[in-house]
Amino acid sequence: MTSSLVLELQHLASDEKTPVSALLLKAKMVAVKLGRDDIQEMLDLEMKGYQGSRPKGELPKYRIVQGSLVVHNPYNGLLPVTFHSADYEEAMTRTFVSNSITEIEQTLSDPKGNVFHVPLGEKRRKRILTEVDTMDMPLLN
Repeated sequence: MTSSLVLELQHLASDEKTPVSALLLKAKMVAVKLGRDDIQEMLDLEMKGYQGSRPKGELPKYRIVQGSLVVHNPYNGLLPVTFHSADYEEAMTRTFVSNSITEIEQTLSDPKGNVFHVPLGEKRRKRILTEVDTMDMPLLN
């Protein structure tokens, strides 16, 4: 029984049209059959999201993304924020994506565009506002 599940998982993984959420669900079935609690836990986190679930050092590196920071100017629309230091810009525009795989899939399949919006946390927002001259333009959240 387990080998047919594994073969099914392999077949699904070889089809680029298979959603990642479907692969994770099938992989969880295999992990349950094999009694692999460690893999079940990791798959649950991917399927449900990482909100407040682990200390920062234990978060998977593949969920850290680099983006860009913009402000909304009421006259000119979205404008990039200019930082005084490349290192500071990198630190302020890198974030951990804690959303569930289903949420990520839904966002990326939205026909309105290919932008993945990650809101700023209040702490990061305040820190940026003290370091960057935004000309009194509110940061998008």
